[in-house]
Amino acid sequence: MGVDLASLGEPVRRPARREGSTLTLGYLGTLDAGRRLGVLIEMLADLRSSGMQTRLLLIGDSSSPRDRQALLTQARDLGVAEHLEITGMLPRQEAMARMRDADIGLSPIFRSPILDVGSPTKLVEYLAMGLPVVANHHPEQRAILDACRAGVCVPWGARHFARAVRWLAQLPPARIAAMGMEGRRWA
Repeated sequence: MGVDLASLGEPVRRPARREGSTLTLGYLGTLDAGRRLGVLIEMLADLRSSGMQTRLLLIGDSSSPRDRQALLTQARDLGVAEHLEITGMLPRQEAMARMRDADIGLSPIFRSPILDVGSPTKLVEYLAMGLPVVANHHPEQRAILDACRAGVCVPWGARHFARAVRWLAQLPPARIAAMGMEGRRWA
């Protein structure tokens, strides 16, 4: 696994969010069913139902149209379809540019014998961009976030992801910026 820091540009620096503005949560990667990304749709529904102005940006696609459609159907069924954007496959530079629009990077890796041995490339890319991250417990994700303190590592589950997003969203802008810089420094 490797991340080309030069291709990611300078860390994301954004002004403090205005009260009532929409928080963009971003995920970059495959949308294949084995990733169990429905957890992010459920998280979005949880956040929206509590009155939090959020949107979910999924950058990528699935090798099976059924997997993408399942996410869209779940979003519709939970009443959050208008707050979900799935970009489909994008050229790398465009995908990274879109991810830079996010306020928080999401790195869900469903625990399985196959995925437990994978390297969390997207997590490191988010950190290199200066984004605070919400990730779930996974051998490498936990170790990385413990080392850099640039995000939150939670158990698998929509309510856990939602709780971490709420916590990050309430932090002072200077603290969020410091977390972003710690992630970039670590990367």
